[in-house]
Amino acid sequence: MEQHIQEKDVPFYVYSTTDTVIITVFMPIVFAIGVIGNFAVCAVFIRIKSMRTVTNHYLVNLALADLIFLVFAAPQIWVSYASGKIRHDFSHVGESFCKVSIFFSDACILVSACTIVLVTIERYFAICMPHRFKTISTRPRAVATCICIWIIIGIYKTPALYFSQLVQQELIWPNGSQYDDYPDQRETCLYCSPNNSTTCNRYTKSLATDNLLVLSVIPIISVLYTLINIQLHKLANTKIGASSHRMKTQVVRMLIVTISAFFICISPFRIMNLFETFNQELIYEKLQVASFMLWANIGRVLQYLNAAINPIIYNLMSARYRQAFKDCFLCRVNGPGMLSEVSGRNRNKYKVVSTNASMLTKNENGASTVG
Repeated sequence: MEQHIQEKDVPFYVYSTTDTVIITVFMPIVFAIGVIGNFAVCAVFIRIKSMRTVTNHYLVNLALADLIFLVFAAPQIWVSYASGKIRHDFSHVGESFCKVSIFFSDACILVSACTIVLVTIERYFAICMPHRFKTISTRPRAVATCICIWIIIGIYKTPALYFSQLVQQELIWPNGSQYDDYPDQRETCLYCSPNNSTTCNRYTKSLATDNLLVLSVIPIISVLYTLINIQLHKLANTKIGASSHRMKTQVVRMLIVTISAFFICISPFRIMNLFETFNQELIYEKLQVASFMLWANIGRVLQYLNAAINPIIYNLMSARYRQAFKDCFLCRVNGPGMLSEVSGRNRNKYKVVSTNASMLTKNENGASTVG
């Protein structure tokens, strides 16, 4: 497969200084923070029994999706960079790595979007419909729902394992001595090949569904959180609502920040992919190569940042999460979910939280709180 490269298109194939900084400095930092942070969220959930609320089941599912995304998405960029001077060269890996990395990277983004919808719906029922919340929102149901999400999206993304493949390209560089040291071939990981075939065109356009699904979550979330905020204002003016208003507001604020970060980080790259899917020539014509690469790098940076930022948000905005992290990693826990005898003060903190949650459940017919 021959690839004739024009002078103006060379930046699409050659790593820039910005690429080098992102790949060798920024990505390792984000990868380390993301892997450690998301693993810590899972560890806190397992070890601290009081953190196993319905909402936290969904947040752990979100952490797993982010963790898997980082593990499969970041290494392919490093492998490509280490392979030589040109982009997207996967000569040192097999086709299986190409297929699996595409499958899990795309699937995890969709799982994250679905999980965010579920956690918003769960908060909506807890605050706006507490009578129904007690019966429909349970931990076993949350676990079953999360498993179903992974199964459904896994089946939906199965075609990626079939169509994606490693393709060898013959690179024909422009005339000039500056290109003598560049390799004349590369193996690149493509969603489908050949790109101009009817089957590949149909499959590539079907990938737009992924981007539309992620972006369509924005209006759904906006409507639900508007209704939640209206209900919180109503509860603040009642005796029943006053006792739990602060805790509920803290939870909602944390979730709003988490969801806002998700869409700020994911949307730029998804919007560019959407335009590129339907009219690749248009986006290249409207944007100069330098501008296109700048926006592509910003979108890529934000996408990786999204997978690492949530544990930081939890600790900054939730006192309960901060306390749980301290108890989990400062050896204050003896076994899964069992508080140690080291600090009676810590036990009392958890008792207070548990008592408040129980009173809230009684007062509002089952509406619980999370940290």
